[in-house]
Amino acid sequence: MAPLTTARVRECIDTIEKSYEFLLSYAALGAENEAASKVGSQLRDYLQQTQSALGALAEGVGRVDAGGGNEKFLAIIAADAGRAKAVVGAVLRRPTISSHIIDNLNASAHVRTVLTDLFLLDELL
Repeated sequence: MAPLTTARVRECIDTIEKSYEFLLSYAALGAENEAASKVGSQLRDYLQQTQSALGALAEGVGRVDAGGGNEKFLAIIAADAGRAKAVVGAVLRRPTISSHIIDNLNASAHVRTVLTDLFLLDELL
């Protein structure tokens, strides 16, 4: 696979950050499932966009030009993105997704770790 461009990395970061903000608001609703909320119909779309962005980062961020000497950090991000993608995938496989499940997803160490990685990467780029 070809390296991701800096623009594509930033696009992935923006997608993940916007999704995370949506997920925080969904978690606060206390909905038992997607149908119990006016915004529930958007939930799976945000999760799928997040999973896709995480997948792109997991597969290609290790080859981004983020300045000399950052190869090990990029490898960490790729691994963290892969783990977070797996967690998001587990949630997507649920027949219904409650606010409580999303609250736990948001609190997942894997999700929080990759978010912190991406905030730093965005600054390095």
